[in-house]
Amino acid sequence: MAAESDGEGQGATFTVTLPAGGPMQLPLVPPNRVPTSAALQAASGTLEGVRVLIIDDDEDTCEMTSTVLKHAGASPLAVTSAREARRALRTMQPDVIVCDLGMPGEDGYDFIREMRATSDAQGAATPAIAMTAYARQEDRRCSLATGFQMHLPKPVEPVDLVAAVRKLARR
Repeated sequence: MAAESDGEGQGATFTVTLPAGGPMQLPLVPPNRVPTSAALQAASGTLEGVRVLIIDDDEDTCEMTSTVLKHAGASPLAVTSAREARRALRTMQPDVIVCDLGMPGEDGYDFIREMRATSDAQGAATPAIAMTAYARQEDRRCSLATGFQMHLPKPVEPVDLVAAVRKLARR
């Protein structure tokens, strides 16, 4: 690392040299943030047999959410778009849907509106969680008014996610 400046009030330049090689792989969540299966089940109860459809355009979020739910005993299926979700719904009947709101193309609001407007009882009645970075109170009200039953702001604690899925799966 090096720093240069032409003098007070003239700004500064900082140079950082990184090692050559491939991209650095950072863990999605620090190891101490991913509870064990036993810890998740003790805190939130088991999700054994609960089918969860996860819709998020961020693959890392899909992977992390799937991992947390698997550890709690659920059977998750993660897709990265509303179009893929509709395709998955032809063969899967989820007990709960966990959906991001801010996705390119068709967002989570559009997806849930379409689901709630369908004549298919499964689509109209499947409970859904908006899991999103849109964390303002206004965003929460809008997601609930659109047809989601719960709103979880990201980043979501694994225990909170499991508890929310468990609560909606019981309905």
